[in-house]
Amino acid sequence: MKRYVLIGSGNVAFSIAEALLSNGYIIEAILARNENEGARLAQISNAAFYSSFAQLSNLKFDCCILAISDSAILEIANQLPKIDQLVLQTSGTTSLDAIIKFPNRGVFYPLQSFSKNVKVNWRDVPILVESSNEECLVKLMELASSLSDNVRQVNGQERAYLHLSAVIAANFSNSLLALSQEIISKNTSLDFSILKPLMTVSLEKAFALGPIAAQTGPAKRKDYSTLDKHKKLLGFSSKEAELYEQLSQLIQQQQHDYLQGEA
Repeated sequence: MKRYVLIGSGNVAFSIAEALLSNGYIIEAILARNENEGARLAQISNAAFYSSFAQLSNLKFDCCILAISDSAILEIANQLPKIDQLVLQTSGTTSLDAIIKFPNRGVFYPLQSFSKNVKVNWRDVPILVESSNEECLVKLMELASSLSDNVRQVNGQERAYLHLSAVIAANFSNSLLALSQEIISKNTSLDFSILKPLMTVSLEKAFALGPIAAQTGPAKRKDYSTLDKHKKLLGFSSKEAELYEQLSQLIQQQQHDYLQGEA
């Protein structure tokens, strides 16, 4: 499969386009509702741009990738003409059946966060794949393996749980970092970057030892005096203090279950 059509013009579409082009693939066309971003991606990809999805049936290609939001997959799939070429969707949560109208279909889910104009080392990106039949799986594995050294075949339920885990690990932790940044900027003369050495070591320890074994801090030690001081700083009746209390309780429950399992 050398010739591709990309549907979408968001972060995932831009990153997949870059990965395909970097590995010698040809992008024949970009189809997108956002004409400005779609045309920009088409120019970067040396591809044609179409804002009408009906154009798909007139194009010559081997594979079509729907790099669009989860909520748009079923809607866009219904607008596309039925084709025999391989059609892939990139969602972590949407079922393969969302594109059931295409006999040759699959899931190409890169487990990574993407931003436009920020390059990603695709060799390190886990790509989770699923397909409608064995012939599609062979093609899908060939594509994924040409981009990444970490390709896994998973079913829809496994993919959904992996996406959930990724949201908790990446999006939730990023939100907590934003809260930390706000506390530092509002109450000290220091910069948020002062936390970088701590976070770097914490992340390394979590993957080396396991998150629960690597856990430290006042909640694990049951240092209630420090916990109360922190909640006072946040304001006892604030949503932040409530979140602090809930996360502290979660840490203690995880530690309890961990020690029970070792006993």
